[in-house]
Amino acid sequence: MPEHARAGLARSPNAILVSRRRWLGAVVAVAASVARIEGPQASSPASDETRLRDLINESRRARGLAPLAASLALDEDARAHSTKLARRQDLFHRSSREFRRLKVAWIRVGENVGTAGDVDEMHRLMLASPLHRANVLGDFTAVGIGIERDRRGRLWVTELFVAQ
Repeated sequence: MPEHARAGLARSPNAILVSRRRWLGAVVAVAASVARIEGPQASSPASDETRLRDLINESRRARGLAPLAASLALDEDARAHSTKLARRQDLFHRSSREFRRLKVAWIRVGENVGTAGDVDEMHRLMLASPLHRANVLGDFTAVGIGIERDRRGRLWVTELFVAQ
C-alpha cells in the first residue's frame, strides 16, 4: 500500500484542496477560540471580581440592605480557593479548619462557590439558589471575591462573606 494511503491521505488535487480547506478551517476555529478567551471582549479576573462585587451590592441595595465592604484579604483567600476549584475542575467548600485560617477576624462566615460562563450568569445563578441567595443577602459586613478562569474560559468563583 502506498505511504500516502496508509497515512489516510488522498493523492488527488481535490483531496489536497479539501485538506487545505480543513486546515484553514481549523486555524480559523483555533483563532476564534483564542480571541474569545484573550480578545478585547474577554475581561480580566480583577475586573470580573469588581463586577461581581458590584452586582452583589446592587442586589442588596435593591432590597434595602447595606452594601458589603470590599476586603483585599478576603479577596486573596477567595482567589486561592477559586484557583483550587479551577485546577480540580470541581466545586467544593473549604473545611472548617480552612475557615479558621482566613486572613480576617470574623464572627460569622458564609461561602458561595460556583462556575459559569460569565459574571452576570454566575450572579443570576447565585440569586436563583435559596442557600446561595441567603449568603448574598445575609447579615454580613464584608465580602471577598475570587475568580479564576480555566483554559476553556470558564469562570470558577468563590464569594466569601463575613460579619466582623
